[in-house]
Amino acid sequence: MGEDRYTSAMLIRPLAIALLAASSLAALPWSASQPAVAAVLGEQWKLDVRPKGLRLWVDPQDGKGYWYFVYDVVNQTKQTLLWSPKIQLLDGEGRLMRGGNDVPPQVRKAMCASMAEEGVEDQFAVMDDLLPGEDNGRTGMVAWLAEGTDGTELTVFIAGASSETEQKVHPKTGEKVTLRENLQLDYAVPGDPKGRRTEPAILKNREWVMR
Repeated sequence: MGEDRYTSAMLIRPLAIALLAASSLAALPWSASQPAVAAVLGEQWKLDVRPKGLRLWVDPQDGKGYWYFVYDVVNQTKQTLLWSPKIQLLDGEGRLMRGGNDVPPQVRKAMCASMAEEGVEDQFAVMDDLLPGEDNGRTGMVAWLAEGTDGTELTVFIAGASSETEQKVHPKTGEKVTLRENLQLDYAVPGDPKGRRTEPAILKNREWVMR
């Protein structure tokens, strides 16, 4: 990456995160961005999401690159909850990508097969009722097409792991809208592009944000 491109990427990404927070209010229709989660009346809850790694997969068939994120999720409440997350990836160029888009089924299948001993399930197979207790935890995987592999920072947003909400006023319509708490995971991507097939990204920051 040239110096000018690198500098541009470093400026674009923080701006993209700020714009994403603002666009959560401006997005229309508002209901389209809401994850499907189970509600427990009268109680607030969070699921315990434990990141296990963010890596680059290169498909041996066509040579295309895919970022993939593996995690454990455990329900430590006393109620059965639906795990049906919306997981997005923000890359260094400011592109926000929804998990699974432009990732062929055979690629996801190959990824999971390579981690079969770890009990990794595809992002759609893992969507199910999550029973309480450590022994009922699940291990999921979500992937995105890597538009470029020379970026140095990636952010994962996970919606559907918390019942926390916040009311805001829509900046265009003046109507009250609901923001939902997301888990934000910020990663640094080490090494040069040729060495990223095996080297995992480094988790630098973990926080809950409203989007």
